[in-house]
Amino acid sequence: TNTYGSFLMLKNLEEFLIAGETKIYNILSTAINEFNEGTLSYAVAENAKAVLTKILRKEWAKYNLEVMDIILPPVDTSLWDEYENIDRELMIDLDQLKLFFNDLLNMKSGINITQIELSL
Repeated sequence: TNTYGSFLMLKNLEEFLIAGETKIYNILSTAINEFNEGTLSYAVAENAKAVLTKILRKEWAKYNLEVMDIILPPVDTSLWDEYENIDRELMIDLDQLKLFFNDLLNMKSGINITQIELSL
């Protein structure tokens, strides 16, 4: 449902997205590059979303839509409080992430960046 839901949402909003100056940000996990044990279905779904973005970027290029993948490491939130063996030093701070997205949303249109990967 991770990939299929993204596909359905984009296809159902296609007319609206094409009509305006739209920026599409596809948020992905670093699981697309790490291939950790026990993450098979999640990593496959994340990679499928990345391919979906690449295809949409080509199909919708004629409409001047900006489509970008943003690859994030785990974000340090209270979601992780119940996990004992989690190294939160390897996570991105939520406030830093908010600043990043504020800057991204204020970025001048017409800059063709297809992928950003945040790391620590």
